[in-house]
Amino acid sequence: VFRVLEEINEVVKILQSAADQAVVDIKVTHGKAVKPTLTYKGDVVRFRQVILNLLTNAIEAYPDQATENDQAREVELSIEYTRSELHLRVTDHGTGVPAEHQTKIFNPFYTTKKHGTGIGLFIVKQVVEHDFAGSLAMTTSDQGTSFDVSLPKVPRADT
Repeated sequence: VFRVLEEINEVVKILQSAADQAVVDIKVTHGKAVKPTLTYKGDVVRFRQVILNLLTNAIEAYPDQATENDQAREVELSIEYTRSELHLRVTDHGTGVPAEHQTKIFNPFYTTKKHGTGIGLFIVKQVVEHDFAGSLAMTTSDQGTSFDVSLPKVPRADT
């Protein structure tokens, strides 16, 4: 059992230097039901891995160089908690995922990055679906991309 916000904040701290270097702000928001004491039962290392991969991809969605004309270079991680699930959404405002890549991005070793391995999103999908019995969905446009993670509420989760 781990505290959701505490673990997310630890991952944000780990990525802060990379975000600063990319001139990207990481913003964490949450609904009223998400209290600092909100706990979730599962493998905390795997949970961190999901957050780390999604935030890293979102940071890397922006061009290498920031310009004065850039709109907000921001990555948002929003957290909602309902009676039935913990919902996480990671959103960037990059250029989106081109149509020809959308059906392949969860495949192992498929990458569009110069130095990517193509296993990040594959791992995220495996962890969400197999380790947490959840779901992962992507929405994308030329205005950015969102990854939605839904994790079912487990008996020991509480607020």
